[in-house]
Amino acid sequence: MTNHDVHEVHEALERLAYVAGHDPMPNLITGIRAEARRNRNRAAALTGAGIAAALVVGYAAWSAASGPGRASEPDVAVPSSATPTPTPTPTPSPAPDLSPIDTGTADVDDDGAPDSVRLMVPRGTPGGDPAEQTWLEVRTATTTDRVQLTDTPTYVGFLDPGLVDLDDNGGAEILVLASGGGENGLINVWTWSSGRLTRATPDPGPETHLASEAGLSTGSEELGAVFQDGQLLSWQVVTAGHEVNVWRWTLDGVTLRATRLPGTRCVSLGVLKPC
Repeated sequence: MTNHDVHEVHEALERLAYVAGHDPMPNLITGIRAEARRNRNRAAALTGAGIAAALVVGYAAWSAASGPGRASEPDVAVPSSATPTPTPTPTPSPAPDLSPIDTGTADVDDDGAPDSVRLMVPRGTPGGDPAEQTWLEVRTATTTDRVQLTDTPTYVGFLDPGLVDLDDNGGAEILVLASGGGENGLINVWTWSSGRLTRATPDPGPETHLASEAGLSTGSEELGAVFQDGQLLSWQVVTAGHEVNVWRWTLDGVTLRATRLPGTRCVSLGVLKPC
Protein backbone atom coordinates (compact mmCIF):
# COMPACT_ATOMS: atom_id res chain seq x y z
CA MET A 1 0.00 0.00 0.00
CA THR A 2 1.32 3.41 -0.95
CA ASN A 3 1.24 6.56 1.13
CA HIS A 4 -1.45 7.92 -1.20
CA ASP A 5 -3.71 4.91 -0.54
CA VAL A 6 -3.28 5.17 3.21
CA HIS A 7 -4.13 8.85 3.06
CA GLU A 8 -7.40 8.15 1.16
CA VAL A 9 -8.43 5.45 3.68
CA HIS A 10 -7.92 7.86 6.57
CA GLU A 11 -10.04 10.54 4.85
CA ALA A 12 -12.92 8.08 4.24
CA LEU A 13 -12.89 6.91 7.85
CA GLU A 14 -12.88 10.48 9.10
CA ARG A 15 -15.94 11.31 6.99
CA LEU A 16 -17.81 8.27 8.32
CA ALA A 17 -16.92 9.17 11.89
CA TYR A 18 -18.10 12.75 11.31
CA VAL A 19 -21.41 11.58 9.90
CA ALA A 20 -21.88 9.11 12.71
CA GLY A 21 -21.16 11.79 15.30
CA HIS A 22 -23.98 13.99 13.92
CA ASP A 23 -26.59 11.29 13.25
CA PRO A 24 -29.49 11.14 15.80
CA MET A 25 -29.68 7.36 15.71
CA PRO A 26 -27.56 6.21 18.63
CA ASN A 27 -27.34 2.53 17.77
CA LEU A 28 -26.32 3.24 14.21
CA ILE A 29 -23.79 5.75 15.44
CA THR A 30 -22.30 3.25 17.85
CA GLY A 31 -21.98 0.60 15.16
CA ILE A 32 -20.50 2.99 12.63
CA ARG A 33 -18.02 4.30 15.25
CA ALA A 34 -16.94 0.78 16.12
CA GLU A 35 -16.51 -0.15 12.47
CA ALA A 36 -14.59 3.05 11.84
CA ARG A 37 -12.21 2.24 14.68
CA ARG A 38 -11.64 -1.25 13.29
CA ASN A 39 -10.98 0.08 9.79
CA ARG A 40 -8.64 2.73 11.17
CA ASN A 41 -6.66 0.05 13.06
CA ARG A 42 -6.45 -2.04 9.91
CA ALA A 43 -5.12 0.95 7.98
CA ALA A 44 -2.58 1.67 10.67
CA ALA A 45 -1.47 -1.96 10.64
CA LEU A 46 -1.13 -1.89 6.85
CA THR A 47 0.83 1.36 7.06
CA GLY A 48 3.21 -0.08 9.69
CA ALA A 49 3.70 -3.22 7.64
CA GLY A 50 4.52 -1.15 4.57
CA ILE A 51 7.08 0.91 6.47
CA ALA A 52 8.65 -2.22 7.98
CA ALA A 53 8.88 -3.83 4.55
CA ALA A 54 10.49 -0.74 3.14
CA LEU A 55 13.03 -0.79 5.95
CA VAL A 56 13.82 -4.46 5.33
CA VAL A 57 14.29 -3.89 1.58
CA GLY A 58 16.45 -0.80 2.21
CA TYR A 59 18.64 -2.61 4.73
CA ALA A 60 19.14 -5.51 2.29
CA ALA A 61 20.14 -3.11 -0.48
CA TRP A 62 22.57 -1.28 1.85
CA SER A 63 24.11 -4.56 2.99
CA ALA A 64 24.63 -5.74 -0.58
CA ALA A 65 26.22 -2.44 -1.60
CA SER A 66 28.47 -1.82 1.39
CA GLY A 67 29.20 -5.26 2.81
CA PRO A 68 32.03 -7.16 1.07
CA GLY A 69 33.18 -4.10 -0.88
CA ARG A 70 33.89 -1.91 2.14
CA ALA A 71 37.59 -2.86 2.19
CA SER A 72 38.15 -0.88 -0.99
CA GLU A 73 36.82 2.37 0.48
CA PRO A 74 39.65 4.80 1.34
CA ASP A 75 38.19 5.76 4.75
CA VAL A 76 37.93 2.17 6.04
CA ALA A 77 41.11 0.71 7.55
CA VAL A 78 41.46 -3.02 7.06
CA PRO A 79 44.37 -4.72 8.82
CA SER A 80 46.64 -6.71 6.54
CA SER A 81 47.11 -10.38 7.28
CA ALA A 82 50.37 -10.56 5.29
CA THR A 83 53.57 -11.02 7.32
CA PRO A 84 56.23 -8.39 6.38
CA THR A 85 59.42 -9.77 4.89
CA PRO A 86 62.38 -8.97 7.16
CA THR A 87 65.23 -6.98 5.63
CA PRO A 88 68.34 -9.16 5.46
CA THR A 89 71.35 -7.97 7.43
CA PRO A 90 74.23 -7.21 5.03
CA THR A 91 77.21 -9.48 5.40
CA PRO A 92 80.38 -7.44 6.03
CA SER A 93 83.13 -7.85 3.47
CA PRO A 94 86.02 -9.94 4.74
CA ALA A 95 89.24 -8.11 5.54
CA PRO A 96 91.71 -8.41 2.66
CA ASP A 97 94.82 -10.55 3.04
CA LEU A 98 97.48 -7.84 3.14
CA SER A 99 101.22 -7.86 2.70
CA PRO A 100 103.49 -4.98 3.94
CA ILE A 101 105.47 -2.92 1.42
CA ASP A 102 106.97 -0.47 3.94
CA THR A 103 107.25 -0.58 7.74
CA GLY A 104 108.42 1.64 10.57
CA THR A 105 108.37 2.08 14.34
CA ALA A 106 107.63 5.27 16.29
CA ASP A 107 105.54 6.54 19.19
CA VAL A 108 102.46 7.62 17.25
CA ASP A 109 99.93 7.97 20.10
CA ASP A 110 102.31 9.70 22.54
CA ASP A 111 102.10 7.09 25.30
CA GLY A 112 105.87 6.63 25.56
CA ALA A 113 105.84 3.22 23.85
CA PRO A 114 106.84 2.46 20.25
CA ASP A 115 104.04 1.66 17.80
CA SER A 116 104.13 -0.40 14.63
CA VAL A 117 103.41 1.42 11.37
CA ARG A 118 102.91 -0.45 8.10
CA LEU A 119 101.93 0.32 4.51
CA MET A 120 100.26 -2.72 2.96
CA VAL A 121 98.71 -3.96 -0.26
CA PRO A 122 96.68 -7.09 -1.02
CA ARG A 123 98.91 -10.14 -1.09
CA GLY A 124 99.90 -11.04 -4.63
CA THR A 125 99.82 -7.44 -5.92
CA PRO A 126 102.55 -6.95 -8.55
CA GLY A 127 105.52 -5.03 -7.16
CA GLY A 128 105.31 -1.27 -7.65
CA ASP A 129 101.61 -1.38 -8.57
CA PRO A 130 99.50 -0.85 -5.41
CA ALA A 131 97.16 1.65 -7.08
CA GLU A 132 93.93 -0.32 -6.53
CA GLN A 133 94.22 -0.77 -2.76
CA THR A 134 96.82 0.55 -0.34
CA TRP A 135 96.36 0.46 3.43
CA LEU A 136 98.05 2.33 6.26
CA GLU A 137 98.01 0.54 9.63
CA VAL A 138 99.10 1.61 13.10
CA ARG A 139 99.26 -0.81 16.03
CA THR A 140 99.54 0.81 19.43
CA ALA A 141 99.68 -0.87 22.85
CA THR A 142 95.87 -0.67 23.15
CA THR A 143 94.37 -0.55 19.66
CA THR A 144 94.88 -1.04 15.92
CA ASP A 145 93.65 1.39 13.28
CA ARG A 146 93.78 0.78 9.55
CA VAL A 147 92.71 3.11 6.72
CA GLN A 148 92.57 2.63 2.99
CA LEU A 149 94.49 5.30 1.07
CA THR A 150 92.90 6.97 -1.95
CA ASP A 151 94.40 8.83 -4.93
CA THR A 152 97.44 6.54 -4.82
CA PRO A 153 99.48 6.30 -8.06
CA THR A 154 101.81 3.44 -8.88
CA TYR A 155 104.34 3.82 -6.06
CA VAL A 156 103.60 4.24 -2.37
CA GLY A 157 106.07 4.40 0.49
CA PHE A 158 107.16 6.50 3.45
CA LEU A 159 108.80 9.83 2.67
CA ASP A 160 112.24 9.58 4.27
CA PRO A 161 112.46 9.48 7.27
CA GLY A 162 108.71 8.71 7.26
CA LEU A 163 107.86 9.10 10.96
CA VAL A 164 108.47 12.56 12.46
CA ASP A 165 106.89 14.85 15.07
CA LEU A 166 105.73 17.88 13.10
CA ASP A 167 103.80 19.64 15.88
CA ASP A 168 106.15 18.88 18.84
CA ASN A 169 103.38 17.20 20.84
CA GLY A 170 105.26 13.97 21.46
CA GLY A 171 103.47 11.83 18.87
CA ALA A 172 104.99 11.11 15.46
CA GLU A 173 103.24 12.02 12.22
CA ILE A 174 103.43 9.67 9.23
CA LEU A 175 104.63 11.04 5.89
CA VAL A 176 103.39 8.98 2.95
CA LEU A 177 104.74 9.48 -0.56
CA ALA A 178 102.70 8.55 -3.61
CA SER A 179 104.46 9.01 -6.91
CA GLY A 180 103.71 7.77 -10.37
CA GLY A 181 106.73 9.46 -11.91
CA GLY A 182 106.77 12.72 -13.84
CA GLU A 183 104.63 15.38 -12.15
CA ASN A 184 102.17 13.10 -10.33
CA GLY A 185 103.73 13.15 -6.87
CA LEU A 186 101.81 13.70 -3.63
CA ILE A 187 102.80 13.75 0.03
CA ASN A 188 100.17 12.93 2.65
CA VAL A 189 100.59 13.64 6.36
CA TRP A 190 98.75 11.34 8.78
CA THR A 191 98.40 12.15 12.46
CA TRP A 192 96.91 10.38 15.49
CA SER A 193 93.80 12.24 16.64
CA SER A 194 91.05 11.09 19.04
CA GLY A 195 92.37 7.55 19.04
CA ARG A 196 92.49 7.08 15.28
CA LEU A 197 94.45 7.90 12.13
CA THR A 198 93.47 11.21 10.52
CA ARG A 199 94.84 12.73 7.32
CA ALA A 200 95.95 16.33 7.81
CA THR A 201 94.41 18.84 5.40
CA PRO A 202 96.82 21.25 3.67
CA ASP A 203 96.03 24.97 3.86
CA PRO A 204 98.49 26.69 1.50
CA GLY A 205 96.81 30.08 1.78
CA PRO A 206 97.23 32.05 -1.45
CA GLU A 207 99.90 29.62 -2.71
CA THR A 208 97.35 27.13 -4.00
CA HIS A 209 99.86 25.56 -6.39
CA LEU A 210 101.75 24.06 -3.44
CA ALA A 211 99.04 21.60 -2.41
CA SER A 212 95.47 20.40 -2.74
CA GLU A 213 93.16 18.38 -0.54
CA ALA A 214 94.87 15.27 -1.92
CA GLY A 215 98.26 16.31 -0.50
CA LEU A 216 101.42 18.34 -1.07
CA SER A 217 102.57 18.55 -4.69
CA THR A 218 105.99 17.12 -5.53
CA GLY A 219 107.94 15.23 -8.16
CA SER A 220 108.40 17.85 -10.89
CA GLU A 221 111.39 19.97 -11.91
CA GLU A 222 109.50 23.15 -11.09
CA LEU A 223 107.76 22.21 -7.85
CA GLY A 224 108.61 19.82 -5.06
CA ALA A 225 108.45 18.97 -1.37
CA VAL A 226 111.00 17.43 0.97
CA PHE A 227 111.58 16.71 4.65
CA GLN A 228 114.94 18.26 5.48
CA ASP A 229 116.64 19.56 8.64
CA GLY A 230 113.63 18.57 10.75
CA GLN A 231 111.20 20.54 8.58
CA LEU A 232 108.62 19.67 5.95
CA LEU A 233 109.29 22.09 3.07
CA SER A 234 107.81 22.93 -0.32
CA TRP A 235 109.76 24.76 -3.01
CA GLN A 236 109.12 26.35 -6.39
CA VAL A 237 111.71 27.30 -9.01
CA VAL A 238 111.94 31.04 -9.73
CA THR A 239 115.03 31.19 -12.01
CA ALA A 240 116.69 28.93 -14.55
CA GLY A 241 119.62 28.42 -12.15
CA HIS A 242 117.47 26.32 -9.80
CA GLU A 243 116.93 29.17 -7.38
CA VAL A 244 113.73 28.49 -5.47
CA ASN A 245 111.31 30.04 -3.04
CA VAL A 246 110.69 27.91 0.04
CA TRP A 247 107.67 27.39 2.34
CA ARG A 248 107.64 25.58 5.66
CA TRP A 249 104.67 23.43 6.68
CA THR A 250 103.55 23.32 10.31
CA LEU A 251 100.81 21.15 11.77
CA ASP A 252 98.00 22.88 13.67
CA GLY A 253 95.69 20.16 14.99
CA VAL A 254 94.80 18.35 11.78
CA THR A 255 95.57 21.26 9.44
CA LEU A 256 98.85 21.86 7.62
CA ARG A 257 99.72 25.55 7.20
CA ALA A 258 102.34 26.97 4.82
CA THR A 259 104.64 29.88 5.76
CA ARG A 260 107.01 31.51 3.27
CA LEU A 261 110.63 31.52 4.43
CA PRO A 262 112.74 34.63 3.79
CA GLY A 263 115.22 34.70 0.89
CA THR A 264 115.79 31.98 -1.69
CA ARG A 265 117.68 28.73 -1.88
CA CYS A 266 118.93 26.48 -4.61
CA VAL A 267 117.85 22.90 -5.22
CA SER A 268 119.99 20.10 -6.56
CA LEU A 269 118.81 16.50 -6.89
CA GLY A 270 115.90 17.27 -4.60
CA VAL A 271 118.07 18.75 -1.85
CA LEU A 272 117.77 22.38 -0.74
CA LYS A 273 120.97 24.30 -0.02
CA PRO A 274 122.21 27.90 0.06
CA CYS A 275 122.89 29.39 -3.35
